[in-house]
Amino acid sequence: MAFRKCQIIRKKKGNFIMKYKGSYFNMWDAWYMNVNDTIHAFHLKAHSGKNWNVGHVYTEDLLHFKHMRDVLETLPEEKYPDDCLGKFTGCAIEKDGTYYLYYTMRDRVESEKIGLAISTDLEHFTEYEHNPVLVPDKELFVVNEKGKKTNCRDMLVVYDEEQEKYFGYFAAMANIKGRGELGVIGVAESTDLLYWTNQKIVYVPEFNGVVEVPNVFKIDNKWYMTLMTTTAYGAKGAVLEPNLNSYIITASSDASDKVFQCGKDNVFLGSTRINNGYALRCVDYKGKLYAMCIDRSEYGASISLPKEVRMINGVIKPCYADILKNMRTGKQWDVFEFSRIPTTFAWENVIAGQIEKTDRWIEVTGYKNSLQVFKANIDAVKSLEAEFDISGDFEEAGLVLYCSSDKIEKIYEHKERWDDYVWSANYISLNKKDNLIIFNKGAVEPVCQRQFTFNEGEKISVRVIAMEGQLEVYINDVLLISCAMETKSYIAPGVFAFSGKAEISDFRVYELEE
Repeated sequence: MAFRKCQIIRKKKGNFIMKYKGSYFNMWDAWYMNVNDTIHAFHLKAHSGKNWNVGHVYTEDLLHFKHMRDVLETLPEEKYPDDCLGKFTGCAIEKDGTYYLYYTMRDRVESEKIGLAISTDLEHFTEYEHNPVLVPDKELFVVNEKGKKTNCRDMLVVYDEEQEKYFGYFAAMANIKGRGELGVIGVAESTDLLYWTNQKIVYVPEFNGVVEVPNVFKIDNKWYMTLMTTTAYGAKGAVLEPNLNSYIITASSDASDKVFQCGKDNVFLGSTRINNGYALRCVDYKGKLYAMCIDRSEYGASISLPKEVRMINGVIKPCYADILKNMRTGKQWDVFEFSRIPTTFAWENVIAGQIEKTDRWIEVTGYKNSLQVFKANIDAVKSLEAEFDISGDFEEAGLVLYCSSDKIEKIYEHKERWDDYVWSANYISLNKKDNLIIFNKGAVEPVCQRQFTFNEGEKISVRVIAMEGQLEVYINDVLLISCAMETKSYIAPGVFAFSGKAEISDFRVYELEE
């Protein structure tokens, strides 16, 4: 094998940090590899221009990351005309003590091929002299003449133990009969991770658009694929939920190299805005499969919190991971006093509901066609997790997160601050009337809406995590909402009800690490 030695141009090491953002505060795609339960993440480093290095971090718990030296740099066009722009998304895999890092090569017109770099120490990588290791088969895929862009990116390699082969999945374009050119997922096979043959098309979307960042794994003898797409990629008809614009969709197959197809319930992650679930990839860690993506918020772009991938009623879902409890600082509240908060900024004396407490539950009532909010009188914190069970006869009810630039504990007593309560409140609403879970900025501006079927008399488990501009809402332990949230500096929780009575039990709030 012949390789080019990569000159390392940066060397930075720091402490372990949460919500890793990269050197430019706005990282792009990341992909993961497990080496003896230490997870190594390689990531794109977005900044101005088209030249950037591939970054490297590692974590021992999927929560705290440590920055390592960059592993790949942008190459000079004179010597490497096919690999002279910043590298795009790839994957990493280990074989016999050698680490194979695949990436997307790009030339000056952004035409793409799959490249490879290799390491024996996970710190110094060398690029394969015979790159590219994969170019799309022009008999199957759209391959344009030199000087025009060809799409071939986002390689993901998995090993199929039954077939004793490696399969590499990649995003490309194909001319589908009767439909024209559109984005597809191809696959190639290899036994040595260097030579890739027998290309096929394994996924064709039901819409004419683009799919990217394939992610493939096996659960219970069935193979699953997740894909990133948005309405901006032409995927308006990709899912049945009408309120989503950005999503990770799923497909399945009986074999790793056969056609993958979507079912009706094909939303793995979804959001109204394009800041959710970006570039999702999975990693095995201590016997469980976790999904991580890139979050985008006012705090920049960062590696997300891990979601445990589970099978729920025959469908793969992102679920609450118990390892998230390790973020709790030890400060928590489970006994509360509440204060009624004005829900009209003009007339503060309007009363629209009431609250009652026992040792077992909190009963929140919003009068007919009226919304009433109650703030929990506890310390405001910078990051929190709230959990509770909720039932009752109401049109809407749920959690309120008040956001403030300071830590004033009794803002509601300051008349000049009533506006803050009305306009800076974030509502996590269980809307029984319309069968929706809604995240509202203020009481009226929906940021994200997900469909959810409420059953008569059902008690529902709710978990909410608010951390560094990102909100996650789990319903019965399944992640339904994950999106950016304007948090300012401090967050204080409350509860609300609209047009009915909600019974809230086992209500707890935990302070999380910053």
